[in-house]
Amino acid sequence: MDRSPILRPLGATLLVGGIVMLLSGIWASLIGFKLGAVLAIPSFLVFILVAASEMSTGKSVWMAIMGSWRGIMTTLLMVILVRVLMIYLGWGGAIVTRGAGTELVFSYTLENILFWCNVVLLAVEAVIILVLYRRSDLFMSQDDGGASRRTAIAGSKTVSECPSCNEVVESFWQSCPYCGTSLPRVCGGCGLTLDELATVCPQCGKDAVDSESMEKTIATFKALVQEDVLPEAKATRYARLAEALLKNGDTEGAVAAYQQAIRHTAFPRKRTNFMVRAARILKNTGNRTEAFALLDEAMRLDPSDVAGAGPMQAEMKA
Repeated sequence: MDRSPILRPLGATLLVGGIVMLLSGIWASLIGFKLGAVLAIPSFLVFILVAASEMSTGKSVWMAIMGSWRGIMTTLLMVILVRVLMIYLGWGGAIVTRGAGTELVFSYTLENILFWCNVVLLAVEAVIILVLYRRSDLFMSQDDGGASRRTAIAGSKTVSECPSCNEVVESFWQSCPYCGTSLPRVCGGCGLTLDELATVCPQCGKDAVDSESMEKTIATFKALVQEDVLPEAKATRYARLAEALLKNGDTEGAVAAYQQAIRHTAFPRKRTNFMVRAARILKNTGNRTEAFALLDEAMRLDPSDVAGAGPMQAEMKA
């Protein structure tokens, strides 16, 4: 399911809120001097920072690039606090004295318009926080962090880079997890390129095979994908399992894991990213027809082609 119908109204509201925050900051700090002349510039800088954060969050929500749940919620809570301050600063311009009492009024002065805009936005942003709090499944990064801690057993020394994509690789990886290229065997101790059958480095004597840690990593992620977690978290874990399998030379298993990641994520751009990764493996293993099919589907889902399906298609056709 494409969740953009849910996310776009929220993102648009946050973008508008950021603009109103910026205008309110200009009014409160530099025009009305509500915080005094001494605090005018520092307060204006704070308002700019908060407004920029809200607009950036709104853009991410609009484009369904949600990021971490905790970071977005922290930003929105900060926006709420500053919005309350804006309402407090504009309160005087919205109150008039009539006889023995006072009442709130609406006028077409800049101060009054900004006051009522902030009041409305405060209520709407509170609803947005509630929606996003209850719909945490909308977020891309929802893993609990335990996976990273539990896979620390797989740490090893970085000794080389992939000859095709130049990404950093480990000495015991058999395939590059980024492009699927078969890797030369490199000694983790001295960096010497090893023969395929070598078990010990002839130069430094270090064991050439470090498959135990890789197998532990794979076993860890296979257990993690069986846990009952949110779909987006499961998609992320399947993607990490695919990377681990690819590092161990299991290209078929890596493609299957990426297919599971594609199935579990609801974000079009996240899905197309997994499709391009799987297509790259298929291309490098000679399965060009399947690779083209995945790339075509990725282009259909995301015509803007953030994942880079188009350039890969052109490369394969050249």
